[in-house]
Amino acid sequence: MKVIKRIMVWSILPLCIELIGLLYVDKIYLKPSSDYTIEKVEEKKEKVVKNLEIPLDENAQDIKLSYNGKYISYVKDNNIEIINTLNGEKVNVDTSSEGELNYYTWLPDRNRMYIGEKVRNVNGESSIKLYYYDRDKNEKNQVIDNHYNKIKIPLANSKYNIKDIVISTLTGVSYIKVETNNKRYNIYRLNTMSQMEKYKGYIRVGNVQILNRDDRMIYEDLAYGRVRITDRENSLRIPGAEKLCLLGVDTEDRIYLGRVRNDKVDKIYYGTIEEDEKLWQSKSIAGAVDKEDIYISSKGKVYINHKEKNVITELFSGAEKQYNGKIVQYYNKGVGTLYNGKFVKMEL
Repeated sequence: MKVIKRIMVWSILPLCIELIGLLYVDKIYLKPSSDYTIEKVEEKKEKVVKNLEIPLDENAQDIKLSYNGKYISYVKDNNIEIINTLNGEKVNVDTSSEGELNYYTWLPDRNRMYIGEKVRNVNGESSIKLYYYDRDKNEKNQVIDNHYNKIKIPLANSKYNIKDIVISTLTGVSYIKVETNNKRYNIYRLNTMSQMEKYKGYIRVGNVQILNRDDRMIYEDLAYGRVRITDRENSLRIPGAEKLCLLGVDTEDRIYLGRVRNDKVDKIYYGTIEEDEKLWQSKSIAGAVDKEDIYISSKGKVYINHKEKNVITELFSGAEKQYNGKIVQYYNKGVGTLYNGKFVKMEL
């Protein structure tokens, strides 16, 4: 009997201690305090100046626009200067003291850029370190892989340079085009874990693009005048088009090719890799134009720049837009132009 009582006492005692602890937390520790203040948190609204014209330094080089046209950037004195096109605010992105700026590009769907900086190692060998810069956070960091290794591209010659980077933020894959010599290029692939590998070497390649939803690179094979897709044996072939050039890819992964005749594009073909190229749609251009004067928007609109008339025409709708000066770059809703030393945006 005594044993049973002793067991009951030792069983009830922990329960009582637990109840006392809960009572203390509820009545004392979590008791509402009468000494408190209420603060209203308001999101800071960005100052906007309508029809803002931005003076650009005559020494500005490599002028580029972010995807939404909010920022314009250019290179000056080995640094990148970025100006907010809504209010004129400026920031500088400094190059590291050990290197020199080699290349930069904005990402296709956010206010972030990739930056390549060329450095010389202690043993005399050169490489390009890859950084990313987030403009909205004003943060710059070197790209690292999933094992925290800093990413850099080894260069067999210090004169080699990055010429292009194409990026899919959906798959997290990038392809980096590095010029070597004799107009040939090495292609490096940065996978979803930011691991770098040499993908193709010493090839004659022109325009390079990437699909958004599939890890596939599309590129111009200049040796044969073909457009090729990685992991596919045969090049893209369009009946009636002996020579093709790559114009762009939209967000729906439609590929846009131009038929080249006498070094001009006179017809555009478009479709997906799932479709037979014989079934791709096409649209003729009234008067052949240079490849560089054709722009494919992310939404699949085709803009043609008629420089002699300062007019931009949308191929499918026929809509025209007059502009002044020189086109700097397109963005997702319009185009930026430079006129009399000032940069302005124009919606299309």
